[in-house]
Amino acid sequence: MASGLLLLAGCGGKLTRGLSVQEVVVYFSPSATPAQHAEVLHECSGIPGTTPEPLPGPSAPLSSRVYDVRFRVDHASNQQLARLLSCLSSHKSQGVGGYDIPDTSA
Repeated sequence: MASGLLLLAGCGGKLTRGLSVQEVVVYFSPSATPAQHAEVLHECSGIPGTTPEPLPGPSAPLSSRVYDVRFRVDHASNQQLARLLSCLSSHKSQGVGGYDIPDTSA
């Protein structure tokens, strides 16, 4: 994973160039609490070029809460994206299982 972050940080162009909406979807272990989800969202917010999406309300299905932390990154540079991914990777103790950057270009 570290090599992927270095690769992203070293690229000259934007990873998300040409895409209208791009996001990072964070997934958590099933045992992660809603408070841990909110903590990760809060602690990884504030990186320029990235925008946290609001958490779903309490009526959202439990199954969707595993993937409820999302960041819009369509205006993020590779360095900003690398900072976000590094922040997310540092929160494994809060139940972060990983993240995905879905391909929305199709």
